[in-house]
Amino acid sequence: MQTRKEHIEAIWNKMLSNEATPEELDRLLKEIDSSGDTPEEWHFIAAGFASENEDQPGFTAMDADQKQQLLQQWQRAAGSASTTEANKPRAINWRRWMQVAAVIAILTTSIVLLRQQRSKTASSDQSHIASVPAINPGKNGAILTLANGQELVLDSAGNGVIATENGANIVLEDGFLEYKATGNSSSTTEYNTMYTPRGRQFRITLPDGTQVWLNSASTIRFPTAFSPKERRVSINGEAYFEVAPNAHSPFLIDIAGKAGIEVLGTSFNINAYDNGKALQATLVEGSIRIVAGQERAQSSQKGIIIKPGQQAVIGNASSTSGASGITIINNADIDKIVAWKNGLFNFHGLGLAEAMQQLERWYDIEVIYENGIPEIPFDGEISRNVSLEKLLKMLADADLTFRIEKNRKLIITK
Repeated sequence: MQTRKEHIEAIWNKMLSNEATPEELDRLLKEIDSSGDTPEEWHFIAAGFASENEDQPGFTAMDADQKQQLLQQWQRAAGSASTTEANKPRAINWRRWMQVAAVIAILTTSIVLLRQQRSKTASSDQSHIASVPAINPGKNGAILTLANGQELVLDSAGNGVIATENGANIVLEDGFLEYKATGNSSSTTEYNTMYTPRGRQFRITLPDGTQVWLNSASTIRFPTAFSPKERRVSINGEAYFEVAPNAHSPFLIDIAGKAGIEVLGTSFNINAYDNGKALQATLVEGSIRIVAGQERAQSSQKGIIIKPGQQAVIGNASSTSGASGITIINNADIDKIVAWKNGLFNFHGLGLAEAMQQLERWYDIEVIYENGIPEIPFDGEISRNVSLEKLLKMLADADLTFRIEKNRKLIITK
């Protein structure tokens, strides 16, 4: 009897050879529906099948148009499965559609790469890529600082209880960290800090059950046991939150000393890098109230409440965004904003400098512009699991010239 993975892989292989029937694709969608996998886990399942089959004749023989047909076939199957018999309306299963989007992203990425390769001229000079030293993509890893100042490198720690802090056992399990309450906390509040260096990302479950995904070069500070009256944390960098509900204990976030958030719902992304153009809070599900500047420490009734699909933007000190200091963007590109959490780079609509900032953090490199920043727009998606060499080949296709020097420096010359 086939295992679940073997069953999914069999249909995936048929998709690669364009032999999957609508019924088989429908079964695959139902498998996604019934699975307990998170969207990012399903993305890695799909990515794994793609990489396992990328050297197979059925895969390599496909040109971009055939891949486009395959993508359309998948999208049609996904669309037909979105309605019930007699077209009866139903609530949208966002979790399921994020899983479907993960597969579509895999197919779309391969189409983009194939078309870039097709458009590349024979005269392209690849000499600057051939000598690129091996620079691998980032991975799971972080440094946890305990209340007593002890630092634990989570990259090399084994599974199990790695420490016991005031009111919690700290458990590492397959690259995820979880704080499990012991019920023995003292009246003294103790804080832990997690930091992800460049080239690392990590996922943590806080003492109240809230899950946090921390992107590269980011920090979160939190108590080992939350107060019954409120749950307060602070972050710098980028993080995605799924907050555990508790009507009697509001979840409060201090963002890099520039803004505050009171969580009224569950899922949202915060981007607050020191070298970013603006602080951004994007709501996926639920509701949050965001307060800028000096008002963040005052009444919780101040600030602006945003709805799912909206993004609140707080500019730097020289910008003006109205009396509240907050600009609201409707219909934010959620897929683009949370792509990092789902294992993707999404370059849609980005300028070169913004795209390079993402690469600097993930590959732990330094980008230097020898003759100013070129006006080259970026587009497309690609897995964050590819080597820097593959990404640099894409840059060459975009008519960008560069060289790699010692100490992980990428010099942009045009």
